[in-house]
Amino acid sequence: MTTVRINGKDVALRICPICQREVLVLMTDFATGKRFCHLCYEDPGSTMATVARKIHDCAVAGTLDQYPLAERIADLNGGHWKAKERRESGRGQARVRTAEKTMSAAFIN
Repeated sequence: MTTVRINGKDVALRICPICQREVLVLMTDFATGKRFCHLCYEDPGSTMATVARKIHDCAVAGTLDQYPLAERIADLNGGHWKAKERRESGRGQARVRTAEKTMSAAFIN
């Protein structure tokens, strides 16, 4: 089984039960319980498959740090999570205000 190095740790690639390819991310259809990868998903252009593909490609290339969490969230939501205002508190947390929602996220230092 192949591994990729993420933040100094070796992470094993998973085997997709549908296409038998090695991938980093498996998605689950909660209605049926089926697991699949971005390569065999029925809608490869969907935001979910696009983010899974980017995570896999960046991890294999060793550049996952260049695809930050904020960009992943924006990609999952069609780019609608762009921060208008960001405030940091003394405890390492930030509040991000968006056009549609407000979310709190802990910073990883």
